[in-house]
Amino acid sequence: MPQTSKNRKKELRLLYQSIRQQLGVQAIELNKKIIQQLQGYLSDHQGDVLAGYEPVNGEVDPREFMGYWHQKGNAVGLPVVINKEYPLIFRRWQPGTVLVKPNGPGGYVPSADMPEIFPAVILVPLLAFDRLGNRLGYGGGYYDRTIYFLRRHRLVHIVGIGFSCQEASVLPTNRYDQKLDVVITDEEVIPNISSASKRPRVDNNG
Repeated sequence: MPQTSKNRKKELRLLYQSIRQQLGVQAIELNKKIIQQLQGYLSDHQGDVLAGYEPVNGEVDPREFMGYWHQKGNAVGLPVVINKEYPLIFRRWQPGTVLVKPNGPGGYVPSADMPEIFPAVILVPLLAFDRLGNRLGYGGGYYDRTIYFLRRHRLVHIVGIGFSCQEASVLPTNRYDQKLDVVITDEEVIPNISSASKRPRVDNNG
């Protein structure tokens, strides 16, 4: 029986989780290179509201860049799961923000009294990526659902960040999967030349 896309994705998740874990302490230096790549790539996006994330399970840690972006006077937020069937929202974050663990799904997030922001640039974690802009996540569909919703309403720039060892030749996809606009690794910046997204608008109202 032919292998389904769902089963293949499950296998790839296990494979690339293992590959990432094998980096060990080397991941610290590679992470620094990714931060440097981000600073260069987003240097002309001054004023754009940025969404980062709290890293788990060996993901690239974007918090140094988030702090840097905040120091430049830009609004920064973290994703929050409101309902597993709904798009994510983003609440404002800055260095020192106390994070709380919600009762439902998702990791630590800013408390409910932090204002919602509306990002123009979203940093997205991944387990694997390919050069066609495809991303393999954990299978919850949160980012795909959110990106689909946001792209229908306004311009957003979706930036996948991962270690170069997480590159796959071609990932299996389905109609729900949303492509990244660019992938940034410790070695290079990989644009998705087929992306229909345009330069995000400057938005200082976060």
